[in-house]
Amino acid sequence: MKKRFAWITAAIVLIGVLMYILIPSEKEVIRTLKIPVSQAAVMRLLADTSKWHHWWPQYDQGGATAGVGQMGNLQLQLLRAEITDVTLKWQHADGTRLSLIQVIALSRDSAVLLWKTLLDSSNLPHHRLQRYSLRNRLGDAMQSVLTALQVYATNPEHVYGFLPQPGKVQDTVFLSTKSYYDTLPGPMEAYRLIAPLEKIAQQNMVEVKRPPLMHVRPDAGGKYLLMVAVPVQKVIAVSGNVQLKRMILGNLLTATVKGGHYGVLQKFPLFEAYKEEHGFTSPAIPYMELITDRRQVADSSQWITRFCYPVY
Repeated sequence: MKKRFAWITAAIVLIGVLMYILIPSEKEVIRTLKIPVSQAAVMRLLADTSKWHHWWPQYDQGGATAGVGQMGNLQLQLLRAEITDVTLKWQHADGTRLSLIQVIALSRDSAVLLWKTLLDSSNLPHHRLQRYSLRNRLGDAMQSVLTALQVYATNPEHVYGFLPQPGKVQDTVFLSTKSYYDTLPGPMEAYRLIAPLEKIAQQNMVEVKRPPLMHVRPDAGGKYLLMVAVPVQKVIAVSGNVQLKRMILGNLLTATVKGGHYGVLQKFPLFEAYKEEHGFTSPAIPYMELITDRRQVADSSQWITRFCYPVY
């Protein structure tokens, strides 16, 4: 009987020793991944939980809780997003674990994601075994999320909402005018300024070569500045509030978007971000080319606008 007890005790001790030898004692799970996207762009994708399902194929909405993703019996919740860090929380059957993603810039258009999830500090044999199982599940889940983000972000259209393209300035002479508004001007305000320019071109028997251009921005004193222009065939005499503008035949960064006026304006900051995050420098102000004549097409969802940024 004593021998049997001794053998059992020895076996238990041996199992415990083997657990300490064979099962790693790490107190955190770490995964890293390089991604061909700027640091700021990665942060936008991570911070906007309403768009997680676009880039995370295994994502399931975590019930009614905002900012929660479900992976099997693991839940991932966004706690906060700061300039270069995202703090998350894993929820599982045995409790919760804090997690941190650091987005480290490598260059203008690439970054490394360093993801750490903390584990409990207990070294009791059964806790160590549970932690080993959980570490494997968390590691697989973290790698799956990172890989999904990497694949999605490789396409600029996913990151920015459109596909920027290189282009060329095609016109050098423009009739231009501007006006100030107390509220954000819409397309009808733009066309009220455009119509007299078109009339001047017609009176001078010069061709309006392409769709009109517009630029709108907040100005000093809480007002909005709206500038419009029409490209014409040649130089003509102008007066009053109408000016003749010249443009150099240089390079453009362009993007074509579809939708109503105010929705398009909300997309423009992402066009600005693309320019900055890909190292373009601009010698002139950006503008929007009104491809669809809003006076002729009532359905704003069908309006096509072309963003243009002179760059070098």
